[in-house]
Amino acid sequence: MLDEITLSSTIYDNNIVHHDLATKIAEETIESLAND
Repeated sequence: MLDEITLSSTIYDNNIVHHDLATKIAEETIESLAND
């Protein structure tokens, strides 16, 4: 049970990091398009 919780927490944390990275890339892309 503990392993399942740890695994779920790790996946959850990875999803947050991935979302933050995707948001940052999207913002940079929008800015670069706006500058052109």
